[in-house]
Amino acid sequence: MQMKNKILGQTTLILFPSNRSWLPIFSLIHYFMLKPLLDPVKTMAEKSYSAHHSKKLTHRQKKDHFSNLPQGPLPRPIASTVHDDYLTSLERYIESLGQRLERTQIDELRITKEFTDALDELTKKPGDDWEKRAKKEDSLRIQFQQKMAALKEVRKSFREMLFDALQERRKLWDSIQIQRDDDEILRRKLAHLGALPETTLLKNERPIRPGRDSFNIIYFVFQIAFIILYATVTEYIPAPPDTVLLGYPVRADSFYAIYLHVALLVFVGFGLLYSSLKNYTISGIGYTFLITVFSIQWAIIVMGFFRQAGEAVNVQFLAESSPIIVNANTAKLWQTIGLGFPDMINGLYGAIVVIVALGTVLGRSSPLQQLLIAIWLIPFYGLNYFIGVHILEAVDLGGSIFIFTFGAAFGIAMDVLLTKKDERRKDALDNESRYDSDIFSVLGTVFLWVLWPSLNGALAPNNAQMFSIINTILALCVSTVVTFLFSKAFRGGKFNMTDVQRAAIAGGIGMGSVTSYIVGPGGAMAVGGVAGGVACLGFIYFQPLAERFLGLEDNMGTLFMFGLPGLVGALAGIFSSAIIDENDFALGIATETIFPRGTKQAGYNMAALAISLGIAIISGLVLGIFFRIIPCSQPHYYSDEWEWELPGDFE
Repeated sequence: MQMKNKILGQTTLILFPSNRSWLPIFSLIHYFMLKPLLDPVKTMAEKSYSAHHSKKLTHRQKKDHFSNLPQGPLPRPIASTVHDDYLTSLERYIESLGQRLERTQIDELRITKEFTDALDELTKKPGDDWEKRAKKEDSLRIQFQQKMAALKEVRKSFREMLFDALQERRKLWDSIQIQRDDDEILRRKLAHLGALPETTLLKNERPIRPGRDSFNIIYFVFQIAFIILYATVTEYIPAPPDTVLLGYPVRADSFYAIYLHVALLVFVGFGLLYSSLKNYTISGIGYTFLITVFSIQWAIIVMGFFRQAGEAVNVQFLAESSPIIVNANTAKLWQTIGLGFPDMINGLYGAIVVIVALGTVLGRSSPLQQLLIAIWLIPFYGLNYFIGVHILEAVDLGGSIFIFTFGAAFGIAMDVLLTKKDERRKDALDNESRYDSDIFSVLGTVFLWVLWPSLNGALAPNNAQMFSIINTILALCVSTVVTFLFSKAFRGGKFNMTDVQRAAIAGGIGMGSVTSYIVGPGGAMAVGGVAGGVACLGFIYFQPLAERFLGLEDNMGTLFMFGLPGLVGALAGIFSSAIIDENDFALGIATETIFPRGTKQAGYNMAALAISLGIAIISGLVLGIFFRIIPCSQPHYYSDEWEWELPGDFE
């Protein structure tokens, strides 16, 4: 034991001698090696400490901090959404404080300008000696500082009063919301139990009338008409050989399997996506189901008619060389409408256009309005498709132009005129999501994400279908990553579920044009990233501006969820088709099999985009004017209660 202690002592003397000659060496090691490593850690710890303690400011500290800030714009008034005299007077008081603060800031600018002008006058006066000028400058400076100090005290007192008023306004608004929610829950429970007399029902609330209204009558008439039309003017198209349907390597899968994918995308994906509002979940799913079923039947008839018209136009172009064939084919064309799996998929495409347009008025449109939108929109969709595909021969198989850009432009144009100015904030308390409704909605996004490749590749040329599906998957991956990163970066460091629900699928929309099967993997990922970034930033920054300055409600953000990604896809298709030479091969496919217009394809796609926007905007405005003249909206927005029989636990 003594030997061990002796050895330790000698070792200690060697490492740390008593004359402390080791200190300079240790200082050099600390300065050159340890300090560069420890300083960043120290800085991060200090920032974390200050950030942690800054969150624990007292009410007095918050008030002092607020009073020293310059005057900014006042919050948007909310008294117009409720009828409360105290809230109205409180907001008038806040407005008067804001006006006084603006006058105070104007006085500060005026005094500052007077001070600088006086100093300029002193410098311009000749003959004054330096000491005399210095005394005058000191006198002016003292007067300026005294005036500014007095104005600062006035501004600080007004800012303190404004802080108290805004705090009172926030507390009052919270209490009003809680009281309204409690009253509504109690009223619904009493109404469900039949304990409410008729005089206590809400204003404009209609009594329940069994089954006879305009919606039922119009839907029933059209359904009977569909049965008659399908019985008289349609016939089945003979199935092509199995090598075309199942034929590896020419197709990725059969038409029926792809039809199932697209049908699940529409019914389940869009249905769940549109269930994001807290009290509109049943309506979001149910109306999507009902209007989609109607739209499929209507779109198959309309698209069959325009397809025959397109074939007649194509035949007419051959009239000079063989007029006899023209007459024979024309007579045959107008006999029946063929029904095959591609026609079923085209019917789903027509339904998607309607669902995209309905996103702008989600929660604010009655079933009758949604039915009229489908009746009106699908013929214009068929007309636009006829012009773009059969006359211009534009290429847009995934629908970036003809489905998503067209549907979004129609919906936005209609929404501008659909809701009156005094009704834009109506029932605003229900215009929000809830935890469980957000879960349903993001599940819809997941369904859309998984099934979107089939939407883009369903009607792609046989040899190009695989490339279209793979590129769409890659674009969706990148758009999802960009959405999550942008949401966290621009939303204060936390993910926002609304961004994820509506921007993650932007890559699939962006790959809906011809781009999906003429670019490589890198190009597809770039398009997906741009589409996702544009959609996410649109939701974060531009949607509030559109609501404030344009009065645009657009509840699902259709402009940014479908419109802008569709526009990105359309422009990407125009650019990619412009840079490919006529003799090139796109992913091993001769471009002549993809581009009917050869080297001029980009110009025809651009013309199709312009015509689509024109037809969509004009037809949407006309329908919006119709709804203004003949109102048929529901009295209460964003609630299932008006049109659905609900269980007793509905709140």
